[in-house]
Amino acid sequence: MALNQWNLGNAAIAGACTSSFLATSRFDFRERFYVFSRNHEKWEVDEFATILLYLVVGLLLFLGMLARELRTSLAERNLAEESARHLARHDPLTGIANRRTPSEALDRSQHLWAQRKG
Repeated sequence: MALNQWNLGNAAIAGACTSSFLATSRFDFRERFYVFSRNHEKWEVDEFATILLYLVVGLLLFLGMLARELRTSLAERNLAEESARHLARHDPLTGIANRRTPSEALDRSQHLWAQRKG
């Protein structure tokens, strides 16, 4: 299920990028930028696109690393929660189920029996 959510997130990002590209492509920014950079050559504005590209690539790499770290920490947390659930119902030394486990199983069985009887 987490994989489907990850794919859905990627699809949302791709859709947002595509829609922003289509929204801005109606305007002729390249021509305006070219004229502006030629009028202000002392400012060296023509490197702006390259710098912007590097910043976007760096941001995407950073977000990818952040997403990977988040997935790792969530997996570790899920393992810790599962271990805590197991320790709550089993003896840590022997691994034998404690008193709570059979009584919870009995309660679940009684509840299911009552639902079937209805």
